Amino acid sequence: MKFINREAEIDFLEKEYLSSRSSLIIMWGRRRVGKTELLKTFSKRKPAIFYIADLTDRMYQINSFKETVADFFKDSVFRESKFDSFEPIFRYISQKIKQKILLIIDEYPYLRIVEPSIDSILQKVWDLHLKDKKIMIILCGSHISMMEKMINSYAHPLYGRRTGQLKILPFKFLDFIKFFPGHDYKTLLRFYGVFGGTPRYILEIDIKKTLWENIKEKLLNPISPLYMEPQIILPEEIRSPFGYFTIMKSIGEGKVKLSEISSSMHTDSRVVSKHLSSLQEMDLVERKIPVTERKRKSRKGIYIIKDYFFRFWFRYVFGNSHLIETGRSGELLNFIKRDFDTYMGKIFEEVILQIINQRPHLIPFKFKKAGSFWDGNLEIDIVLIGDKEFLLGECKYSNKPVNEKDFKKLCEKSKKFPLKVKKIYYAFFSLSGFSPELSKTRPPNLMLYKFEEMVDG
Repeated sequence: MKFINREAEIDFLEKEYLSSRSSLIIMWGRRRVGKTELLKTFSKRKPAIFYIADLTDRMYQINSFKETVADFFKDSVFRESKFDSFEPIFRYISQKIKQKILLIIDEYPYLRIVEPSIDSILQKVWDLHLKDKKIMIILCGSHISMMEKMINSYAHPLYGRRTGQLKILPFKFLDFIKFFPGHDYKTLLRFYGVFGGTPRYILEIDIKKTLWENIKEKLLNPISPLYMEPQIILPEEIRSPFGYFTIMKSIGEGKVKLSEISSSMHTDSRVVSKHLSSLQEMDLVERKIPVTERKRKSRKGIYIIKDYFFRFWFRYVFGNSHLIETGRSGELLNFIKRDFDTYMGKIFEEVILQIINQRPHLIPFKFKKAGSFWDGNLEIDIVLIGDKEFLLGECKYSNKPVNEKDFKKLCEKSKKFPLKVKKIYYAFFSLSGFSPELSKTRPPNLMLYKFEEMVDG
C-alpha cells in the first residue's frame, strides 16, 4: 500500500518511543483505514515484536504468540516451551528486555474473543513486570466500541494505564489529493465523493480512466472486490446486520431524521434508535445537530453516513444488484449520472467545512464553532460563530457562477437566523466562480471563495 501523509500519527508514535518511560498506546480505527500499514512503517528499523491476532482457538494463539516472541529473541529453547496461558510469555518478555523494544498486537479484539481474560492478564503483567521496563506496547484494533471502552470505561482492567491513544481516521480531501498529484481538484472532488478517504478504496481508483469508467468497473461489476465490500465489512462488526443495512439504505436515499427512517422501515423508532446508536459506535453513522444547538439531544438531529464510499454504495449499489448481475449496469450508471450533482452537493459542503477547519486563516475572524444550520425550511450551509461576529455561507456545487441574485437570497435567509451579533459576514464557496457583477459590486463583508483557491491555501 502506498503510504501517504500520516506525519502527525508517526510523529506522535516516535515521541512515545523516544520517551524514557514505558508506553502503553491504544490505537484504533475502522477497517481498511491503514492502521497496519502505519504500524509497519513506524516499526521499520526498530526492535519490534509484531503480532497479528486472528480467530483461531486459544491454544493456537498462545503458541503462535510464543513463537513470534521466541523468533524475535532468537531463543530456540523458549520456542519449544509449552504454555497454557499468555501470562508467562509476557513475563519472559519483561525478563529479556535490555534496550527499548516495541510490542505491537494488531487485531487485539480478536485476541479478546479467544482469550476473554487477556485484559486482566495485561493489567497484571503491566503493573508487576512491564511498566518500569524499556518497552512500548501498542494494542491496535478495528472494533471501534470495544477499543474505545478500553479508554473510557472506568471498569476496564487497562483503564488509567494507557500513556496515549491514537484514532486513525480516513483521509480528508486535502490529503486525498496527494495520491494524485497533477490532477485538477474538481475531478478529484468527484472521485473523493465516490471512494472517500479510506486508503484501501483510494488505491482501487484508476485515475487514467474517467469517474464513470471507475464506477462501472469498480462498483457496478460483480467480480470487483469493492462490489460487495460493505456486505463483507458490516457482518464482521454486527451479528445480525440485516436491519442495519436497511437503515443505511434509508439514510443513503436522503431519509435523515429518525422519524423518516422509522417510517420507511415500518419499524418502532425505539428499535431504529438503538440500531443507529450501534452504527454511531462503529463510526459508520454520525448524528449532526444545527451549529446553534447546545444540547446533543436536540430534536433537530439528523443522521448521515460518514464514509463517502459507504454513502455512495448504499445510495446506488445496495438494492440494485438485480440490475448489475443481469448485465444492466448501464441503466444504473445512467441514473447515477442524472442524480450525481444532487448527491455531490452535500459532500461539497462537508469538504468546504473540512478545508475551513484545516485552514482557519482563510476566514477574516477567529471562530469557535463551525457547522451548518437548519430549522424548518431554513437551511444555511456554512455557519461560523466567533465572539462578536459570525459568518453565513452558501456552497454552490454548480456549473453556473454565483451571481447577485444568489447574494440577495442569502441576505434574506440571514434575517431569519436566530443569533444576533454586531458584525455579520456573508460568504459563497463556489465550484464555478462568480459573476463579474457580483465580483465588482460586492460589499466588504461578503467573502467570495473559489474552490481551487481554497485547496491551494
